[in-house]
Amino acid sequence: PQENIVYQCWESFCREIGKTVPVAMTLEKNMPIGSGLGSSACSVVAALVAMNEFCGKPLNETRMLALMGEMEGRISGSIHYD
Repeated sequence: PQENIVYQCWESFCREIGKTVPVAMTLEKNMPIGSGLGSSACSVVAALVAMNEFCGKPLNETRMLALMGEMEGRISGSIHYD
């Protein structure tokens, strides 16, 4: 599970807010792996928005966007916001 981007988003979010938040998340995508349709970015956004909402929005929009870019950069090799 540690290789899963949603798990990595959880780790980064918890590190960012300074506490470990116990959650169970399920992300279901019906997109082909490696399709180039932005499924990894969708996973990042879904996971981080869900965590932020669940925790009462401790991160503002600017910090969320930066964290999303960082997470996408881990996958694609560079930070980008498309």
